[in-house]
Order: sequence, then structure tokens, then C-alpha cells
Amino acid sequence: MSSRFEERLANGPAIVGDGGMGVLVTSAVPRLRCPEEANLKAPESVVTLHTSFIRAGADLIETNTFGANRRKLAQLYLEAELERINAAGVKLAREAREVAGREVFIAGSIGPLGDAQGLSPEQRAAIFAEQAEILDGRGVDLFMIETFYELDELETAIAATRSVSGLPIVATLTFDEGAETLAGVTAAEAAERLRPLELAAIGANHGAGLHAALAALEAMGLDGAPLAALPNVGLASLSGGRVIYPHATPEYFAEFAAHASRLGARLIGGCCGTTRSRSRRSAPPSRKRASRARRSTCSSASCPSRSSARGPTRPSSPASSARASGSRALSSTRRRAAPTTRCWASRER
Repeated sequence: MSSRFEERLANGPAIVGDGGMGVLVTSAVPRLRCPEEANLKAPESVVTLHTSFIRAGADLIETNTFGANRRKLAQLYLEAELERINAAGVKLAREAREVAGREVFIAGSIGPLGDAQGLSPEQRAAIFAEQAEILDGRGVDLFMIETFYELDELETAIAATRSVSGLPIVATLTFDEGAETLAGVTAAEAAERLRPLELAAIGANHGAGLHAALAALEAMGLDGAPLAALPNVGLASLSGGRVIYPHATPEYFAEFAAHASRLGARLIGGCCGTTRSRSRRSAPPSRKRASRARRSTCSSASCPSRSSARGPTRPSSPASSARASGSRALSSTRRRAAPTTRCWASRER
């Protein structure tokens, strides 16, 4: 039986998602070991951010639990607080929904394990299942399993979540402007492997910006199934010693949303900002591409690898065609848009 969320995806207007909680929480609350620790140390700040998104028009908010799995928390000596952090993440999102007085969906956010070397597939599955079970038990409406680079890890997370919950799942990967993940997974390959899993939606989040999301959607949207687009705002630049995001205007995002909707996106939102990396990180050797001309990294401390990449120029393809057409329309919007907006939550790296 379809859930209310799945019925809305299929029959209602597009669902508007929230933005990047991790970077906002980290900027609002000093001296956190990770954004998720704010659920315990500064719950009022988390509620305020959720409420702000709802009042701005979000139909869906994500719990502040992206990195709250046992593997990541243990690296910060927070594993004893795993249940409290995840339970509080759901409680605070539900409280924000009540304060705002609007009926919105609450998605339980689950991210990758990070450095999972030395763990067996069974151990990885158990870590994902542990977090999912807590989120399900506290009352989320669906799961957002997001910001993955490896399909094997994403499939493990999906199966583990399904082992403890029957709630809908939205699964997203992080793509560069060539519609490929840092691990070398193409958007078309991802769609081919994820479609049979009967997910509520698949798509792109985080990544190299709005154009990268459009390229991924073009490659994924072949059968009319619901897609999700929650990209980063794009690369930042320095102006007067401040980090600014040239595309961070309502007009620019409205044009992006229109294009994403035409490509099949039924869940549309944002993630965080990106800045150029000062270091280079390698993809797994078996999937690494021969040349990486540029890398970018999210300013959020919660990002799984802090890297996405854009490889060498490729021949024309459906993905590159979408990127080109999207670029033309978005460039036109940029000329009409309001002056450059500074993202208050970003910090120069």
C-alpha cells in the first residue's frame, strides 16, 4: 500500500525539500564535534533552523542525523550517544513541525559510513540498520539515504533499512558535472541498478552544483519514475575577503526547479555550498578516472568525503546535452537575477 508521501510524489505538486542542515548547524553552534551533536547541545538552534525552512515553504525537512551512525560517531568518541542523538533528531524535527503549524514530511537522514575499511558487508549493514531502526521507531515519515558515491554501499544501506522498516526510501548519489560520482559511477548506471529496488525516488544531491544535478537527472529519468534533485548551490568565489555564491538567488533556483521538474524531479530542494579544495583525494583505484582537472569540496563538516570532481571534456551525450541546455537557461536567469548573495553559513576553507 502506498504511503502518503508516495501518493504525493505520484499525484500532487512537486515536494519542496529543505537545505543543508549540517553547514547551518555548524555555523550557528560553535565548538561542535559534528553537526549532529547539536541535537543534544543546542536543540533550540536545530528547531529554529527546521522551523525557518518550513516557514520558507519546505514541504519536507530532514532530521539532523546525516552522520549519526556508529562508525562516524565512534571516531569522535560519541558512539555512546548514538541513540540519544538520533532520537533527538526526530523529536526536534517533529517539534519544529508543531511550532510551524504546517503538515510537512519528516525524512530520516542517513549518510555513508565514511572510512569503512576493515568492516565486513554484514558489519556495514548492521550499522545502517541500527540507525534506521532508531529513526523509524521515533516517527519519521520516510528515509533519505543520501550523498553516496559507491553503489555497493548505497545498496547495502537500502537493504539494511528495509530489514527494519517498511517506510518509503529516497536514495541519492553525488555527481560531478559529467553525471558521474567520485567513485566512477555514472547516473545511468545508478538508475539501472536502483530502479528494480522499488524506491520512492532516486536522484542527485550535494555534488558540483545545479548543472551537475540536471545532467544526472537527464541520464536517470528514462522511465518516468519520480526523481529527486537536492544539489549544492555551486562553487563559491572570494569577494572582499568573503565567500560568496553567485547563484544563490531565488530567481536562479526557481529556473533550476523548473528544469528539474521537466526532467522528472518530484522532490526538489537544496544541499549546501561548495568551495574549491586545497587537497586532492583519490577515488578507489579500480574506478578512478585517468584525469581529474578540478575538485571541489563542501563547506559542511558532515560531508562524507568532502570531494566531488569534474573530469575531462566528454563527447556529446544526453547528460551533456541537458547540462548545455540547462546552462543556457540558467545563465539567462543569472543575468536577470538579483545581486550576488552571500551565504551566511559558509566559511572560507
